[in-house]
Amino acid sequence: MNLLKENAIEKETDHILENMQNNHKTGLLLTREEVFQLCEKRNEVLVQCERLELNGGIMEQLIDTFIDCPYITRDEFADVMEEVIEVFYTMKNECSDLIDDQHLMHYMRKQLDECHGVIVMMSDAVNEYCRKTVEKGIYEPAE
Repeated sequence: MNLLKENAIEKETDHILENMQNNHKTGLLLTREEVFQLCEKRNEVLVQCERLELNGGIMEQLIDTFIDCPYITRDEFADVMEEVIEVFYTMKNECSDLIDDQHLMHYMRKQLDECHGVIVMMSDAVNEYCRKTVEKGIYEPAE
């Protein structure tokens, strides 16, 4: 990893950790290393999905959305978040960006809760929702 990318990830990691300390909802706090790895994972997924993230903040919003999920333990939170990141950006591509970031995050969380924390089931449900959105060609908020 080049020094510029590493510095950007370090800066984002510091920002996320500071906000987690100020706003944490539960005991599911991530370590510095875990946040750094999540930021690296996000960058890898962005490259794989051929996406750019211009305004940032998505990582922090994803963490905030899933941090109090009753089906995720502290020990597995970072691993689950890596999968959530991958599903999020893959679905953004699948739905051709017809669904805004906030709605997609909250829909993913709702599905994860309904699936009792099973990522594969959540991913399948979100994928189906995105498929239907693209077929219609318009965004209609899910219930």
